[in-house]
Amino acid sequence: MNELVHALLKQGYLIEQSAIDFLSNENLSEINMQQNILLLNPPKFITKQFILENILKIIANFKNQQIKQEAINYLYSFIESKKTEEQEKEIIKTNELLEEFKKRKVQIIESPEIKNKKISVEDFVDYFKNRYTVLKKILQEKNLENLSSIGKISNQRKNLSIIGMVYNKRYTKNKNLLLEIEDLTGKITVLVNCSKKELFEKAKDLVLDEVIAISGNGSSEIFFANDLFFPEMGLDERKKSPEDEYAVFAGDFHVGSKLFLEENYNRFKNWINGELGNEEQRETAKKVKYMFVVGDLVEGVGIYPSQEKDLAIKDIYNQYKKFTELIKSIRKDITIIICPGNHDAVRLVEPQPSIEKSFIPELREMENVFLTTNPSTVNIGKTETFSGFNVLIYHGFSFCHYMDNVDSLRMANAKTKPDLVMHFLLKRRHLAPTHASTTYLPNEKDFLLIEHSPDIFIAGHMHHTAVSHYNNILTLCCSSWIPKTTNQEKLGLEPDPCKVPIMHLKTGKVSILDFS
Repeated sequence: MNELVHALLKQGYLIEQSAIDFLSNENLSEINMQQNILLLNPPKFITKQFILENILKIIANFKNQQIKQEAINYLYSFIESKKTEEQEKEIIKTNELLEEFKKRKVQIIESPEIKNKKISVEDFVDYFKNRYTVLKKILQEKNLENLSSIGKISNQRKNLSIIGMVYNKRYTKNKNLLLEIEDLTGKITVLVNCSKKELFEKAKDLVLDEVIAISGNGSSEIFFANDLFFPEMGLDERKKSPEDEYAVFAGDFHVGSKLFLEENYNRFKNWINGELGNEEQRETAKKVKYMFVVGDLVEGVGIYPSQEKDLAIKDIYNQYKKFTELIKSIRKDITIIICPGNHDAVRLVEPQPSIEKSFIPELREMENVFLTTNPSTVNIGKTETFSGFNVLIYHGFSFCHYMDNVDSLRMANAKTKPDLVMHFLLKRRHLAPTHASTTYLPNEKDFLLIEHSPDIFIAGHMHHTAVSHYNNILTLCCSSWIPKTTNQEKLGLEPDPCKVPIMHLKTGKVSILDFS
């Protein structure tokens, strides 16, 4: 071995003592060891670490097969016997984290994977019938006076109530509002008088295809509205977990865009991994157990005209490869729930399926990652004594339609207050009640219907953070990791990037961390 050291010295190399000790074993004392090491283009100071990282390449050059096998056996026995105390601690820590993770698995309540199929008129009929039937049962609980089917209303005027779907909406010359309401038995014209200001304001926000109840008086010719009722949802109280845990909410990464704010994301990653922030911030990061990613994971390809000039990564598979690297950089004891959005490599038709394995093979294999459809509902934080939080996840593609077409939302500049449209939809128990407000796949069940009240309703798409409550339901719209683009400017969007809402499950308090 001294000969090896001297030979390397003559060539201008130094070798670490621990590397010499390792190579001193007779199983590695091959005559041409010097030549094999030099073939690796080693650094001027050859360390044991360098030898360990390259030893298999060295052994591969051994010509004697018996010596080669003995060298390999020695290598494995050496590595096994030299596990450091730090490595042992790391193994114990990893096992503890895995055990903790297994106790806290997410339960997927609803994630409808509907296959593409040939669509017929009957599918649309079944779709709207299902919506009407479910919402009618909910509205019937409002103790409506003299509830009647539209087809049974006589030509004699009297007080009664109806439940129906808004088929048409228009204004008269006198600025009154005329509605055409239909149920499974027929249609009727309903007049909302502009002199009834409170009622008129409620009626102005009605949208086509939503299901409502109306009380008033009239006949089969015309019905005069006195009040409107919505199938709105809510909870008696806000839940609080017994566990001191946090959930964070992110979305709209748009990986692959030239504008992706990777440096800002790295600050977030360093914080959540406990490597950034003051002592209090690091302690909070340690308690983060759930992370939601609400769609538009990548920028996509061909999403809008001339998009290629805005792309730093032009291949969709490489975009997802980069996104996978970002998610893998998050510590493994955090459960990560991911749904797609309109920029992702899935069909635009809702419900969108979860992202296929061919795009994200490594994420599909990770135990702490759950891939859901858009929309979907999951339960987090469940224990033996606590029912957990039901979280409704929707990327939010329908939001722009209502922000542009509903007077109250447009006047309130809902594009910078996206929680307002979330309240609007919760009131109607539907994520896209109007036909053509989003592209959907008609089925025997309307999967955009919100049948049961969630504890938390999260969305993205608007690239603007907003947090509020609606009837004790937490509504939370996520930020983005991309600044304003020319395409967003055309749509009138005002991004508020790099903000991360974080919820303390024990108290229900929500804060917004700023990584901009």
